Amino acid sequence: LVEVDSDRWCFDWHPHSGVSTLTYNFQGSLEHSDSLGNIGQINEGDFQYMKSGKGIWHREFYTPRDGKVGVLQLWLRLNPDEELDNPSYFDLMNEDMPIVGNTKVILGSFEGRISSKSINRSVTYLDVQLKDGESWKFTPDQNLKRGFIFPLSGELIIEDESLSQFELGILEDSSKSIEVKAWGETRFMIAFSYIGEDPMATYYGNRHTNEESLKEGIREVRRIEIDLKEKGLI
Repeated sequence: LVEVDSDRWCFDWHPHSGVSTLTYNFQGSLEHSDSLGNIGQINEGDFQYMKSGKGIWHREFYTPRDGKVGVLQLWLRLNPDEELDNPSYFDLMNEDMPIVGNTKVILGSFEGRISSKSINRSVTYLDVQLKDGESWKFTPDQNLKRGFIFPLSGELIIEDESLSQFELGILEDSSKSIEVKAWGETRFMIAFSYIGEDPMATYYGNRHTNEESLKEGIREVRRIEIDLKEKGLI
């Protein structure tokens, strides 16, 4: 959650390759534009997925609510066979995400309900709201062994440990069940993913599985940079 002293704040042009960004908006709104010409807006409770593939540049404009912007952006490395694909992206509106009781399914599944969009990675991403004293339990799929939990409001009790608003809880690498209890009105994000076994080659916003792929991604983002400069965009 970031305080913004203007009506609109820009995170200007920057590149990515070899990685996907998972952006979830919980306060204010966000407008995306990229070097492919895509333009889209996500509001509170909406989600955006962008696969950078072999290379893309993008920028984001934020419109705050009550002087604040609240956005969570996760980075997910792409599979070796898609890290040099053409870039792509989609927006997913709040009303299009299935809700099971107190749990909204952004990606993956919860109690048999599957997200309305899927990506080429094993990921479960949930938005959960609990009343004071209410408990919540989840058992991830066997291939989902790495995760985190992040309260947006209230406080959580997990195995006698407390986690307050905007404190990040790193879960142990395991697919065992997790049970939490709310202390006050509580909302939290929780995500689980596979554990990547590929090596990592990185350079700023570029994340690849090998040096050759990284070099190709860097060449592409530099080519796009020249094109954006010639068009007077950067």
